[in-house]
Amino acid sequence: MRERDQESGLDPTPNRMYASQYGRWLTPDPAGTKAVTLTDPQTWNMYAYVRNNPTTLTDPSGLEVALSGSDADKQEEKKRMVANASKRGEAALFKTVTDKNGKATLVLDKEKASDFKGKHSTGYNLLLKAIDAKPTITVQLGEEDSKTGPRDAAGNVTVHLARNVAPIDVIAPLRGFDGQVIPNPFNIIAGHEVLGHALPRILGLPSDQETAINVENELRREQGLPLRGSEY
Repeated sequence: MRERDQESGLDPTPNRMYASQYGRWLTPDPAGTKAVTLTDPQTWNMYAYVRNNPTTLTDPSGLEVALSGSDADKQEEKKRMVANASKRGEAALFKTVTDKNGKATLVLDKEKASDFKGKHSTGYNLLLKAIDAKPTITVQLGEEDSKTGPRDAAGNVTVHLARNVAPIDVIAPLRGFDGQVIPNPFNIIAGHEVLGHALPRILGLPSDQETAINVENELRREQGLPLRGSEY
């Protein structure tokens, strides 16, 4: 919530205005019908905020990719994702912004981006689309194998990235189309999960393994890495 507008008496937030004199929002929730569940009447009210229970619930939807964990984890998460913006200088066009509550989000540095010359890579464009999408993708580093969770009621998705090399990658290393062992760097894993699974998932598009591998192989082409085989 930002400072109250003295002229209108309204309280502005990033996505809609709140009228404290009426105790309600003036426009519907931008998450729209994505949050509606027929079996849950509380979700039918588009003018509500977190089921009218803001003391125990939060509204994570916004225009962002959220980073979580320690400061070191957030920097590592950012590093893994922006490495997929593969053209010279593209990674430097993204930055991390932390609000007063410690919430960190990945954003585009519009000033630097305006000076970029030439056509952007697919990785850059996909990452920008993930940042601009209304639902939130939250990235977390952990000890478990990398995976992408389902959409929640508001369309948001959480991606879990393995902190270290996953045991399965040691036992059964990734292979290319000719059956050869191929590299599987952390940034490619992040691209597979965030851009191949989570991004289409929050957009309501197919997000199965074949879709994610197709995205991953486009990132591999741009980074000069061997392509992943179709067997998985």
